[in-house]
Amino acid sequence: PASLFPALEKGEGLSPEARRRGPQGGGFPFFKRRKERRSTMKQQTQPLLSISMIFKNEIRCLERCLKSLAPLREAFPCEVVMADTGSDDGSREIAEQYADLVFDFPWINDFSAARNSVMDEASGKWFLTVDTDEYLNEDADFTQFAAFLSDENPQGHTLATVIVRNHDSYTLDGNYTDFMATRLLRMSTGIRYQGAIHEQWALPAHLFRMTAIPYIIFDHDGYVELGSDTEKGAKKRERNIKLLREKLKKSPDSILVRLQMIESGGLEEDYLDQVRAG
Repeated sequence: PASLFPALEKGEGLSPEARRRGPQGGGFPFFKRRKERRSTMKQQTQPLLSISMIFKNEIRCLERCLKSLAPLREAFPCEVVMADTGSDDGSREIAEQYADLVFDFPWINDFSAARNSVMDEASGKWFLTVDTDEYLNEDADFTQFAAFLSDENPQGHTLATVIVRNHDSYTLDGNYTDFMATRLLRMSTGIRYQGAIHEQWALPAHLFRMTAIPYIIFDHDGYVELGSDTEKGAKKRERNIKLLREKLKKSPDSILVRLQMIESGGLEEDYLDQVRAG
């Protein structure tokens, strides 16, 4: 298949030495794979589920997230595939303790590109996206989940939602709101993510067969500081707003992007202008 990153594969933006060495010589950073572990995985039975993560400097929550997945991984064949977009805080070492495959992917201000790089490495029948600040709830029903994932009906579901529980505290014992998030995709569809931010799978009508899985819940604490004036909240908000502004330039008439700007930009100086425009 055609590469998602032709410019990088041609060596554009790289040093002369990196261009000379090329991908096979280690000149291109995102071609650095843990090939030994991948070759071992291929010899095993195909996983029922590929659990995907992208991460950068998530030392606060990463190990908690990965540990929470242990019961799921014990219930049926799974693999954990992770892309590191530039960690330097020890997150990479933690990821390598738990994941089946960890590889480098340079951050290019595009969430879809990063998530698709993981999809390209996944070998499971189903693909599950998990964020590092989400923790699998202990009340999950793996028996029902395994039955759903094992269904071989070619006319069966291609997409599924799980519950993401947004908490207002890191202790997860305060208030929360639930919403159904589309996190599961049947890999045989061949579909990939679209959108630099608020990325999503865009399936054609003949493949769009969605179902809800209310017995899989992820506790999420990533929004605790998003609307605050803390340094962490400000950095995450700044990143999101920058990507949304770029997206709005490309699609100025998009109601969806405008709503995302309103949702994320409550502390921006032009917030009222965004509301009026929306």
